[in-house]
Amino acid sequence: MFLKKVENIELLDPFPRMTFSDAMSNYGTDCPDLRYNMKLQDMKPFSDKSDFNSFKSAKLWWESSYRMVRNIPVKLLMISLIL
Repeated sequence: MFLKKVENIELLDPFPRMTFSDAMSNYGTDCPDLRYNMKLQDMKPFSDKSDFNSFKSAKLWWESSYRMVRNIPVKLLMISLIL
């Protein structure tokens, strides 16, 4: 492995690789931006125990369509996604 310098940025060669499945389950996209290390987190354990009505009313829909509740950890803010 050697380093190249492009626009004052050192690049690894070869680039790190991941499978399509890992990219989709960890980042929600097939071309993740790895600079910020913002992996999606599974919220199912939290949503199953929560009294929040949105989680309760959508629980059957999520389970019947094999969807997962995920969120992106952001400082002072949690953005929830349904994937």
